[in-house]
Amino acid sequence: MVDWLIKTHYLFLLAASAAQLSRQKSTMVPFSNKILQLNSTCDNHYLNVTLQMKMPFKGVIFAKDFSQECRYLGSFMPNASLRIPTAGCGVRLDSINTSPKEMFYLVNLVIQQDRYLRQISDQEITVKCRLQEDAFMINNKVISDVIRNEIFSKKSLTDKRTGRMRDDRAREANSKLNRKLAEALSATKAWMEIKPEKLHEKADVLLVGEAAKLIFKTTLPVGIGWKVTECIAHDGLGESSQKLLDEFGCPVDVNVMPAPKLTASKPISMMRHQEAVANFAAFKFPDRDRLHLSCTLKLCKSSCRKVNCKRHFNSSVASHHQKTKNISKSEDDQTIDLLQVFNSVKVIAPEIEDQERKYTQRSSGKFCGNMERESFVYNSQCASQNMYYSSS
Repeated sequence: MVDWLIKTHYLFLLAASAAQLSRQKSTMVPFSNKILQLNSTCDNHYLNVTLQMKMPFKGVIFAKDFSQECRYLGSFMPNASLRIPTAGCGVRLDSINTSPKEMFYLVNLVIQQDRYLRQISDQEITVKCRLQEDAFMINNKVISDVIRNEIFSKKSLTDKRTGRMRDDRAREANSKLNRKLAEALSATKAWMEIKPEKLHEKADVLLVGEAAKLIFKTTLPVGIGWKVTECIAHDGLGESSQKLLDEFGCPVDVNVMPAPKLTASKPISMMRHQEAVANFAAFKFPDRDRLHLSCTLKLCKSSCRKVNCKRHFNSSVASHHQKTKNISKSEDDQTIDLLQVFNSVKVIAPEIEDQERKYTQRSSGKFCGNMERESFVYNSQCASQNMYYSSS
């Protein structure tokens, strides 16, 4: 009788343990609607992402940190598409020094399986979209005329044919000149990058207070000058913003963002490549981990007029208004175009990380107790299981 009771109790414990393990397994491996295919296209204004899911999708897809503003709601169809403005929503522009230079947009997307609930089966992916070579081409008549005049002046110096020979080859020569003009115009471009002062593995993540560089890059024909004006920092939506440089390119607070300094130009045939760099300490808005910067590049004939920022700010209110009027008029006479450049970077402050981030990390079993720089930024074990998608 005792043996029978012991045997029965042992079998009961085995059954209970098996049931418990079964329950644990079912909760640890929930259903996940897999991505079968992902395609992306992009230009200077938008990044378009299309996903083909294995099953009809009923959840929500959104740019990370922008769950309400930049999202797609599932319609119980296997196809999903998202159109993201490149000037916000956490989109980052980066480049690789290849020949020709490869430029691409990056954005982190969250695939949430349910429209309202966050689950361990939710996925985070990085989408990389390569831009066409002419994506940042500057289409301006004055620039086109400058290049055309340069090409034709060289042609007149080298063309010594006369009479019938010139007439016979005129069409072929004009065709070659037009091709040269198109190639030169496609090389004109301007963009902006945000980098840590000391490059490291996580160059797309900055710590608050970390030394960083705001780099403006241009390729323009000889005879065209430029300067940086009107820079603002914003949260990617326009709800929070801070002016950094005014309309003359003078810093509002030199301790936050100083005026960019031009580097020596590098001649490239009839063009020249030049950069302007502003060194600053990384900062962020309290409720966002993504910092967006947007600036205006002023293009001028020959060169842009320089402004003495110290004298500009030390002037009295009356003289300031008069000076503003005079400077604006004199610069308008030289201005040929205004270009908008923008970019974003992730900026974190480990000691003040918000509770939502900590909760997400704990619930996914990836929370790092040590929040020092190396463990938080570089330790890949502290990150969730991500996927990476690239589209050419």
